[in-house]
Amino acid sequence: SVPSAQQLLAEVPGVVGNIDIAAFGSIAAVTTNDGLQIVDVSDPALPGVIGSLAIAGRGIALAGQYAYLRVAVSGSPSHMDLAVVDLRTPSAPRLLSQVYVANGDRVEAAGTYAYISTGSALAIYDVSNPSSPQLRGSVTIPNGAREIVLAGNTVYVGNLSAVYSVDVTNRASPR
Repeated sequence: SVPSAQQLLAEVPGVVGNIDIAAFGSIAAVTTNDGLQIVDVSDPALPGVIGSLAIAGRGIALAGQYAYLRVAVSGSPSHMDLAVVDLRTPSAPRLLSQVYVANGDRVEAAGTYAYISTGSALAIYDVSNPSSPQLRGSVTIPNGAREIVLAGNTVYVGNLSAVYSVDVTNRASPR
């Protein structure tokens, strides 16, 4: 509440090996080495783990009652999938769907869309049916797509050499 005098309010014991975190409303979702942890943050001074799911991921985003995260899939070749987790009952999160998305590890979500860095591009998935995400559009980013952040109808995509602004007003044809 006072930007020049931040203070630590609380710690959630047992949530270790944090890889990424996202929050929406009174819920935070933390990807860890041991899986997904759901934390009640309705009282910032008294957060607590209320649910978990044995799915190790990274690049997590929350929108509404769903979590969207990247999960590693071993194989030849190995790759990262987009997983959709139902958080309507936060104490019992459940995997709804998992779809192939090559490489990358960052996710942003808003409304019925998930935005994903794929290593070489920004991909946009329609998640209006969380059980069946559908690729709506993508755009290749020069020198690769690593970090992303969504601001309205613009996705800022960063890599080792630049930050790109991508207009996603038309999700089927981002530019």
